[in-house]
Amino acid sequence: MTYFLDPLAGATWNRILGEKKSAQRTGKIEKEIIEKSDLLIAQHEHKIHFEKQYNKQLQSKVRYLGVPLLSDNTGWFSKTMNTGNAINKRVVLYAGALSSKYRDPTYIIRAFAFVKSARLVIYVSNGEEWVKKIAENNNNVEVHGRVSHETIVAEMQNADAFLNIGNNLELQAPSKLIEYISYGKPIVSSLKIENDTSQNYLLKYPMGIIIDERVVTYEAAAAQIDTLIENRDGAVSYECLKKAYYTNTPEAFIEMLNSVYDYGE
Repeated sequence: MTYFLDPLAGATWNRILGEKKSAQRTGKIEKEIIEKSDLLIAQHEHKIHFEKQYNKQLQSKVRYLGVPLLSDNTGWFSKTMNTGNAINKRVVLYAGALSSKYRDPTYIIRAFAFVKSARLVIYVSNGEEWVKKIAENNNNVEVHGRVSHETIVAEMQNADAFLNIGNNLELQAPSKLIEYISYGKPIVSSLKIENDTSQNYLLKYPMGIIIDERVVTYEAAAAQIDTLIENRDGAVSYECLKKAYYTNTPEAFIEMLNSVYDYGE
């Protein structure tokens, strides 16, 4: 059995080989893996990819789930302002990798210059200096580099809301977004392309907004963010989350493994 968090083909490509050669090489490796596997578990977001690339025989080996990261963290929702918040603003948190090519934060950083109710705190896991340059004249945005996992967990627990930055990859599984959803807190998400997989999750989330970077002005985006933050009243219940995102739970993953075991027998 093989588990794919992301497909090898159709995702990011090697800068040295270039896009065409990378696609050929990763496509060949991916096909060999599927051919040699009895079963393969992949993410819902990748169903179109596998159906497009492979024949019916190989498709029959694939089962689909969500990233199994949903857990009950809703107890960390707080109606009161965070202790030690000297500037009297809520905290919207982003934690993860950023890229000028695939996940560019420029738009949302500029939009936060107009947000009145909250400030944006960013933790960049793959080099923060270029992000700091974008935010250098914006007093409403704070940028940090890589920190320990324990620090990020503490920041997520204390945050008032989360930011999901849209990317330019249609096949990218939004694993960080599932972690955000687990807290039941407000989620701000930006959109760069029509087929961003994050949309499928956020359209079911009762306390989130999707801001289309292609058409929404910075001022209009800020107004939407302020409305979301100011109207936060309580966490989305875990019962509600589990019902909406059951395929993203560890239980669903275990059920799938059990079905694979039964299949093997």
